[in-house]
Amino acid sequence: MTTENESKSVEESNSSTPLEVATYTVGGGAVGAATSVFAGKMGLAVAGTAVTMGLLPVAAVGAVTGLAVYGLKRAIYN
Repeated sequence: MTTENESKSVEESNSSTPLEVATYTVGGGAVGAATSVFAGKMGLAVAGTAVTMGLLPVAAVGAVTGLAVYGLKRAIYN
C-alpha cells in the first residue's frame, strides 16, 4: 500500500519543469551556434538552387533538436 507522500513523489518525478525544457532548448541552440561558428557558413543545394545558411538558422535547428532530445528522453524514461 502506498502512502499519499509516495504517490505525490512519483507524480512530481514524472512531470517536466520549464527549467528542464529551457535547458535542453538553450543547450541545443548553443550547440547549433557553435557548429556554425566552427564549421563556417553552410550551404543548402536543392535542384540547382543554392542558399547559404548563417548562424541563426543553424542555432534554431539546434534548439529544435534539443527539444526533440528532451521529448525522446521523456518517452524513454516515462
